[in-house]
Amino acid sequence: MSETPRPFEGVPASVLWLAGSICVAHVLMQFAPDLLRRLVLFDLAVIPARYQMGAGDGGFAGPWDAFAPLAGHVFLHSGWLHLFFNMVMLLQAGPLTVEGLGADRPLRLWALFFLSAVGGALCYIGINPGSPNPAVGASGAVSGMFAAYLW
Repeated sequence: MSETPRPFEGVPASVLWLAGSICVAHVLMQFAPDLLRRLVLFDLAVIPARYQMGAGDGGFAGPWDAFAPLAGHVFLHSGWLHLFFNMVMLLQAGPLTVEGLGADRPLRLWALFFLSAVGGALCYIGINPGSPNPAVGASGAVSGMFAAYLW
């Protein structure tokens, strides 16, 4: 008689920590007051138009303010379904990527994830210059993980 596989069996801890932190951020956002949710969305979503504005016009006050959305948008999702599909893809790409990077080196995985997130955000800004539409989610970061695995 075969043993029933357990959920997340074989998924490295570094991937589970990443997925867990993204899920916790989403849950916290769901219970946050509306004003706080709007402020976090404005501060962490990638909004291309903000990169063309001055500080007084809704742009960024400094370099950190401009960088935060490039990596921070991965912790925001537009809904439960968006979060679900991003986490399914992360749990698929993560173990594959860890094989190539080394299971004993979680910082490499996280660096790849966030560098991919920044790359995805910069592509979004480049393709949609001046757009007021925010981009959120971990899709770009997970796509970078798949690309690293295939490379």
